[in-house]
Amino acid sequence: MRVLARPAAQLDLVMLFVLSREQLERRSAGCTQPSAGRHAVGAWPKRASNVATDMTEDVVRDVALPRGLVDVKVCAIDETGLA
Repeated sequence: MRVLARPAAQLDLVMLFVLSREQLERRSAGCTQPSAGRHAVGAWPKRASNVATDMTEDVVRDVALPRGLVDVKVCAIDETGLA
């Protein structure tokens, strides 16, 4: 695994930590090259965390799927975040 400041052209997994749809759209913009088996994971605050966000799993799908990224199942990262 490598942590990148900017997305590389060929990635199997893209994981972005965001607080808003706008951040997800902006940060995932460079991840549009179709690649077999490419997955996107957007991580965002849980509703119960009381952190302001407009993120949901539906937002991740709305942004990721048109870019050729495949969504994965939602799971808890910790008491604050989901991925």
